[in-house]
Amino acid sequence: RAGATGVTGDSGPTGPTGGTGATGNTGATGVTGATGASAIIQNGLFSVNVTSVANGTAISYSTTFINGTDISHPSNTTFVLATGHIYLVSYTFRATSSLIGNITVTPRFNTVFQSRFSGKSVTGTLDANVSVSGTFLANATAGAITLDFLYNGSATTTLTDGSVSIIEVQ
Repeated sequence: RAGATGVTGDSGPTGPTGGTGATGNTGATGVTGATGASAIIQNGLFSVNVTSVANGTAISYSTTFINGTDISHPSNTTFVLATGHIYLVSYTFRATSSLIGNITVTPRFNTVFQSRFSGKSVTGTLDANVSVSGTFLANATAGAITLDFLYNGSATTTLTDGSVSIIEVQ
């Protein structure tokens, strides 16, 4: 016959870690997140496409490129900036005129002169090749802007060139 069971002894040292188990099944796909902001950069570049401009005439441009849909060029002389945004507009206009006077370019928003953004340069026999330029912000957050550039200088020009660059910044 066997005697009574004795007292349990102290635990021994921990053994080595076992091997990694098999990878479990892939869990269910989570809910699709919200669509992020558009990565399309909205901008356009337009080039003067006439060789002579008379006083009181809107300058004519051809489209070099437009990226996005917030900037459009519905006619040779107008640009439309979509509602809800702010745009950086930069223009250059170069011309030749041997007449004493000036070349002046004035942007207009919805046919209203924006004289604070005008560029003016004196012309004459000594300064026949002249240029004007300007850069400004156009705030279309409250409504679309139809933009054009009016030549309102005193000297008729020849050999004109230049460009308009429009970038949506907000």
